[in-house]
Amino acid sequence: MVNEGYRLIAMNESPTLAGWLKAQRRLLDLTQSDLAARASCSPVTVKKIEAGDLRPSKQLAELLAEALHVPADRRDDFVRFARTGSGDFPLV
Repeated sequence: MVNEGYRLIAMNESPTLAGWLKAQRRLLDLTQSDLAARASCSPVTVKKIEAGDLRPSKQLAELLAEALHVPADRRDDFVRFARTGSGDFPLV
């Protein structure tokens, strides 16, 4: 699994799913349409998640984790973070 392109966030930063998703997508040089295709959803869905207007389902969060190269040992943390906005997910 590719782990390049991640950075640890500072303790005083409070990441949001919208910000994390947009930053990680850009680090991987993906458009919203590219990410949507990789995660089997519509570009509008990605746009709404990045705008903070939508939280993904568990299934979509798992697909996004795979598409964005979230390390396998951090995927449960990512899904929890994506679904609730809380949890331990310090990778950006």
